[in-house]
Amino acid sequence: MNVSKRTIYLSILILSVTIFLLLLVKPQAIKKNNTEVLYTIETFKTDTGGWGYNIMLDGKVFIKQEMIPAVQLAIPFRSEDEARRTAEVVVKKLYSKKIPSISIEELDSLSIKITPGE
Repeated sequence: MNVSKRTIYLSILILSVTIFLLLLVKPQAIKKNNTEVLYTIETFKTDTGGWGYNIMLDGKVFIKQEMIPAVQLAIPFRSEDEARRTAEVVVKKLYSKKIPSISIEELDSLSIKITPGE
């Protein structure tokens, strides 16, 4: 019986220390030189006549997206507005410290056409 009590106490101690450490090193806002990092969006015409976007960080290209993400085919955005709206979702995820990927469902909610020639 003492062995199981000891195991329970040890488990509680390990869990408490783990929770304390997680709270101690919680993620902070991305900062550089005491100021928050700003992402900017640039849209551009692609060689194929469609649209793409760059997400800039400190004036440098951080993400370059020439085609609609999450689609198996290489399809550019139909308009500058579509490219910008998608980039805004990506930037929002970056600020929220989420993986900046885009799903088919998100494209659908943004009314992004993902079939060629539509």
